[in-house]
Amino acid sequence: MDERPRLRARELHWRALFWIGVAIGTVVALWPQPDPTETWLPGIDKVEHALSFALLTTVGLRAGFRSALVLAAGLVALGGAIELAQGLTATRTADWFDWPADAAGIALGWALSRLAAPRGVGSVGLEQEHGR
Repeated sequence: MDERPRLRARELHWRALFWIGVAIGTVVALWPQPDPTETWLPGIDKVEHALSFALLTTVGLRAGFRSALVLAAGLVALGGAIELAQGLTATRTADWFDWPADAAGIALGWALSRLAAPRGVGSVGLEQEHGR
């Protein structure tokens, strides 16, 4: 039985999940913040940024995007664009230290995906390219 149609369907599901995650993350990042001075733990927003971008990277790699480097560059650009957009809102502020947290999350997501991938396979996209 040919595995290609099943892999394509799985890839489409992961891609849909990836783009839904990008949309939700962008909306949440730009949503008016009620009281920005009240945090339960100082610096926790950097952890939130890193975990969000680690999740996006992991899902993006499962989605079979052909180049992990292009995916990472796109997510870094997204992080920068969100910071720019936050600086243009009345209820958010741009914090450029969030950007390195995004990049750290991207690296974490990539590393976790590599550790979880079967030996010799980096993503669903690589499975398809090599007929696995």
